[in-house]
Amino acid sequence: MKTRLIEPADPESIETTSGPATVAPTLAGQTRPGGQDARERFEQLRLAAFARRGFAGEGRRIPDQAGRESYALVSGDGPCPTVLVHGGVGFTIEWAEIAARLDGPVVIPDRPGFGLSYAHDYRRVDYRADAARWLRELTDGLGAEQIDLVLMDSQDG
Repeated sequence: MKTRLIEPADPESIETTSGPATVAPTLAGQTRPGGQDARERFEQLRLAAFARRGFAGEGRRIPDQAGRESYALVSGDGPCPTVLVHGGVGFTIEWAEIAARLDGPVVIPDRPGFGLSYAHDYRRVDYRADAARWLRELTDGLGAEQIDLVLMDSQDG
């Protein structure tokens, strides 16, 4: 597998508020004042949120052929991972409770332009061809010959 491991946080060591997380993500590839610290904090909060829902995953950065990195939460290892892809306006957290119940390896990527994956402008690409290319390169980066793919269409509810 050609991925870079990100150390998961201890869910008990992360302070959260009773409302929404205090660190909101920016567009992928962009930083705010404090930049990398805000992204790292967001990542740790997300890993902790998944852990609280029973998904013991780790963050990984998976490079494509151009050297850009897609971020994914990964649990387990094996020849045929289940890959859970969020919809156009969705977020990976939507998969947390489902992912915790799946057997075998599970991969939950941030699509390009979302979360902690690389920035991407969808206005200048053929959306379907671009999505197919990204998925092929993600599969290659995972070192998988085959995946079980589950898509969420957040536009239709």
